[in-house]
Amino acid sequence: MMQTLSYIAALAMAHGHNGTHCPTWGCAPSDYSMCSPCYTHNNNTGCVDLADRTGDRVCAWLGGNCIGCNGVSNVSDCNSQPNCQWSTADNDCKFINHSWATSPTHDQHGTPCSAGS
Repeated sequence: MMQTLSYIAALAMAHGHNGTHCPTWGCAPSDYSMCSPCYTHNNNTGCVDLADRTGDRVCAWLGGNCIGCNGVSNVSDCNSQPNCQWSTADNDCKFINHSWATSPTHDQHGTPCSAGS
């Protein structure tokens, strides 16, 4: 029974705002890899509401595309995204809560994530 509940919870975390099951995820705490392949609607709201495997909302809507915050290349575009913030230390756009982001226990292939939490 407990394994079934864990499986259901894992499936729920892999569903974005649009209800599409996302079979793509990695081990990164801010898993930007799922933004583009897992988003199927053509609007801003659905994209920015899409969450990675652990519930971190790491996607940005830019130029009609759903991309990870790390795909936004300039300060003003980055800071205009609700999930993103420019890091002056790294000169890069990151998930706004990057320091709080969590990693899943394993990636899409079942390989354990060393920083899983």
